[in-house]
Amino acid sequence: MENNDEFLKKIKIYDSNNSYNNALNIFGLKPGYTEDELRKVYHPIAFRFHSDRTDNDDTILAIVNSAYELLKNKVRNEKLENEEKEKNIFVATWKNDIRALQSKYGSYKEVINLCKNYLNRIEKIKTLEELKKQKEEFNQEIKVIKEKIYYQTEKDSFKKNLLFTIKLDKDDDVSKLAIYYLELTDNVYTLQELRKLEEEYEQKAIQLKEEKRFKEWKEAKQNFQIELKEISEKYQDEKTRELVNYYSQELDRSKEKKEIVALQKKFQEELKTILKEKLELLERKNKLKNYFQRFKEEIYQEVVEKYLALIDEVKSNQELCAIRNSFDEEIKKIKAKKRLEEKKVEKQIATLKEITKRSLISYFYKASLNLPIDKIMLEANV
Repeated sequence: MENNDEFLKKIKIYDSNNSYNNALNIFGLKPGYTEDELRKVYHPIAFRFHSDRTDNDDTILAIVNSAYELLKNKVRNEKLENEEKEKNIFVATWKNDIRALQSKYGSYKEVINLCKNYLNRIEKIKTLEELKKQKEEFNQEIKVIKEKIYYQTEKDSFKKNLLFTIKLDKDDDVSKLAIYYLELTDNVYTLQELRKLEEEYEQKAIQLKEEKRFKEWKEAKQNFQIELKEISEKYQDEKTRELVNYYSQELDRSKEKKEIVALQKKFQEELKTILKEKLELLERKNKLKNYFQRFKEEIYQEVVEKYLALIDEVKSNQELCAIRNSFDEEIKKIKAKKRLEEKKVEKQIATLKEITKRSLISYFYKASLNLPIDKIMLEANV
């Protein structure tokens, strides 16, 4: 603690000039002190210089009290200014929040009325503490209204989804379920109950969809199996049999109706291609048979019958072309052989004609010699 002379010197300075800094100097404080800090320093000094404890009069204590009041008023005024400033900021922020709510929920009368009510109240509230209390009440009320709005929005959304499901197919099991739950929503009054109802509906809808999906998959699989069986019985060729076996294996691996539909479409396209190729091959076979049957002469019959039998075993256009080429080669050989024989016969006929011609000349010559006719004919070998 400082000595009396030093302290009294500070008192004298303050008494001559009641400034804020001189008052701070008396109590040894710095700007930014609190009222509690001032009070804590003041009491020991006031006790020390009280007239009951000293021979002094109350002059020094009066100066101390004057400095104390100056500092106390200063700190209280600053506090009031800060509180007023904080209050103004609080009010401005709250008003902005209320206007934002009015903008967001402008179509809800309950929100608009509440906001108007509190905007009027704000102007009449004097203290920051009361403002904070009122804001807490406002927040509680707006929370309840928001929950109502959110509940109604969720309920409308749920109903909209149910109506959309019903519109898709009224005879569908899921649509029937949606109709049932649409009626139930009218008896729901809290968000918790609505959530429970939505969850219950979703679970049942998923179950029904799975059952429907399985049923559709099973029906599609059975229909495709029947089709494959009919095709395998109707067409016994190797290519069709391989196609049926391949798609039977793919069908066993399928898990969705859409997979089976895609498989069935692909199968039908490939089968159509195979049948088209078979029809084209059959037409070419018939044309080739007609071509073979054009060779009606007896010398060709053995070859024709041989190749007509081969045609029935042909399975591709390449084989058919090979048979045609082979047939033409054999026919060519037969024709060549025939031409050789014809030339041989022609040569024999020419020789015979020459002999006959000579014999006739000899005959007419002898006839001119008056030989008997039978002798002439015998000599001419006629």
